[in-house]
Amino acid sequence: MADLGPVLSEHRGSPLLYLLFGVPGLALGIYALMQGVKAGAVEYTSTGALILVAAIATLVRGKLIAARKLIRHQGGLVLADQWRTHTVPWAELASIRQHIVKHYHNGIPTGTTRTYYLITTGGVRFTLDNHFKKVENLGDDIQLQVTRVQLPLILQQFKQGETVKFGGLEYDRTGISYGRTKVAWAELDGLHIERGILKIQRRGDKAGKFIKGATVLVNVSTLPNLRLMMEFINRVRAALKGATV
Repeated sequence: MADLGPVLSEHRGSPLLYLLFGVPGLALGIYALMQGVKAGAVEYTSTGALILVAAIATLVRGKLIAARKLIRHQGGLVLADQWRTHTVPWAELASIRQHIVKHYHNGIPTGTTRTYYLITTGGVRFTLDNHFKKVENLGDDIQLQVTRVQLPLILQQFKQGETVKFGGLEYDRTGISYGRTKVAWAELDGLHIERGILKIQRRGDKAGKFIKGATVLVNVSTLPNLRLMMEFINRVRAALKGATV
């Protein structure tokens, strides 16, 4: 097992929501089932059985969530669930992909659902979501560490003429490609994220308008290592303006 250095923080999944629904559901299911058997009423028995099964499934789900644990070390992560524990140095964390949904009711913000999907170089997958306290801070920190480790590597690949890929986006010395659409570096006006969409704008495009064939639009939830990618683009654009990558 790799030595990851001192522990910085420990995070566990919270099963509270599942307990709030599962425990009363279990009691209600047992009561309805017993009353149905006692009265010889098939409808009560069936309903009680269904409630009981749903409550048990809810509690099992809560138990699985409670078993999920992430320990953040200076040198990497320890990822654990009910069955396995994985030690992952930062260099072995291949990607983190985020999916963030903001919820509204009658135009009023009601909350945000955040999910981060981690994949290691060995193929281990781990999901962080709102069951973890302060998941936003945790997700941001992991993305920062991935950027710190991988940025020098992909900049070197780019300098050597290799294509750097982030999901469906490809970057090389000539520009940015997405499917059949190509935007040369000299044509690039800017990149903006609006409501979960990455907008790659060509020079001459009308502000605020999505022009077919002229602007690349990509859902950020499909892009691994978003922070790393944005920092990579900033470095490349700075180099093209005469600065050092």
